[in-house]
Amino acid sequence: VNGLTKGQYSPASPRGYVSNTSPPPPGAPMDPVNPMAQAITAGATFVARGFSGDQKSLVDLMVKAINHKGFAVVDILQPCVTWNRILTWKYYNEHTYSLQENGHDVTDKLQSLEKAMENGDRYPVGIFYNVKHPDLASGISLPEKGALKDHKTDLKDIQKIIDDMML
Repeated sequence: VNGLTKGQYSPASPRGYVSNTSPPPPGAPMDPVNPMAQAITAGATFVARGFSGDQKSLVDLMVKAINHKGFAVVDILQPCVTWNRILTWKYYNEHTYSLQENGHDVTDKLQSLEKAMENGDRYPVGIFYNVKHPDLASGISLPEKGALKDHKTDLKDIQKIIDDMML
């Protein structure tokens, strides 16, 4: 979560953004982080972005992310009505577009990364990347007798181990 900064510039602030805590001009000293590109290159298998002003689509993205078997990331564009007078509800309504309505192939990693790297005047929203790979849980085998916490163990059975550790 990158929020509740109370007007400070943040890792997501554009270079030069002036806030109540930014250094004197030129403002925020670095380019913003790109959570979509970071997620795709870090191996996430479900990467999406939504806008909090479009609750129906956002809920749909979140449900898909929760149900996805694997590493899922959802970036949410959320205006700060207290401190940011530029990236407002109206701004995001006018400057977002749907990836799915524009024929984006969610299985194409390179195309997804290119969409994630767009930094013009419009923000793509929707599913950037969605592929199926074996998830972490499928690669872990459980002990045949179940979890250790479910085993009944008498203290005398482990006393030698405890004694050896105390040497």
